[in-house]
Amino acid sequence: MPIQAVIFDLGGTIVHYAGEHDRWPDLERPGLAAAYDYLGKGSVALPSLEEFVTVAFDRLPQRWRKATGGQQNLTVED
Repeated sequence: MPIQAVIFDLGGTIVHYAGEHDRWPDLERPGLAAAYDYLGKGSVALPSLEEFVTVAFDRLPQRWRKATGGQQNLTVED
């Protein structure tokens, strides 16, 4: 049977994070802040940055389970 997929475990396995980001949420926060800044330039009213980050981290595990279970792709919009 030919190889159908290859999975890489980046965080702490292939890629070792240096500097101030020693935990996954700390690493993700700058990206979420950048997304918040980008979305804030549009016409949609946003909650505070802290609420935005909290909701993102609350929803990400469920979205990730659906994506890895083949139920739904994980997209930027999620």
